[in-house]
Amino acid sequence: MRKTDHSHWMAERLSEAQDLDPARIDALYGLEPVYEPGLDPRQQPLEDFVDIECPHCGESYPTRVELLYAEQQWIEDCQICCRPILISASVDPQGMARLRVERAS
Repeated sequence: MRKTDHSHWMAERLSEAQDLDPARIDALYGLEPVYEPGLDPRQQPLEDFVDIECPHCGESYPTRVELLYAEQQWIEDCQICCRPILISASVDPQGMARLRVERAS
């Protein structure tokens, strides 16, 4: 193979390699797919922040909800008026949290 033929061949291979997306490269070499952190479609977040309205003072603020448990309940103090709030959360299979808040006794 002459040098010009080799250069042409290399240029074609490089052009073909640039057309491959990461999934095709993984399949070509028999590799497991690699996902960037947070981009894996199988991953779900472990927590979320949801705005709640205090049943005492009526002010809204965000509270952290753990998405690992389908049903959970806890008491936290309002970040505005410092009175206790009973928070009941349910998390559906898609990871959406629904909260109910009431005055804690």
